[in-house]
Amino acid sequence: MRYFVSVQTIVIEPNLIVKAKGFARQVTPTIGSPGSGYRDTNQFNLQKIENDHFVSKVGEEAVRIVFEKCSRQVQGPDYQIYAGKQKSWDSDLYIDGFGLAVKTQATSLAKKFGLSWTFQAGTYRKDPILNNSNAWVCFCRIQ
Repeated sequence: MRYFVSVQTIVIEPNLIVKAKGFARQVTPTIGSPGSGYRDTNQFNLQKIENDHFVSKVGEEAVRIVFEKCSRQVQGPDYQIYAGKQKSWDSDLYIDGFGLAVKTQATSLAKKFGLSWTFQAGTYRKDPILNNSNAWVCFCRIQ
């Protein structure tokens, strides 16, 4: 897999923004209520949860575009809505068959709190890449 040493700047097409917003709107009710997948974060603000999913999906699209410009075969992002136990911690994208995690932060939050990315390491949710020292991760900041 190619290793990037400089920032890649991508413009996301409006249709992909609409698609990511639609995904976020549809997935939020499946995870955004008390007792669901966000219980370990104490985050119950459905608007925040929806925005988190929107930002994440836009980041995945940006990373997909970067790798496709490098003539890599990319599988994903996955826009399927999964219920309950069907949800998985599969890689966000697959580049030439290799799993890749994408971590995304909005510029507005970076300005407010500093540029950073979160990995889940709780009792109920844990990023599997934390168990793999050879895991591939792309960090993304979106406007």
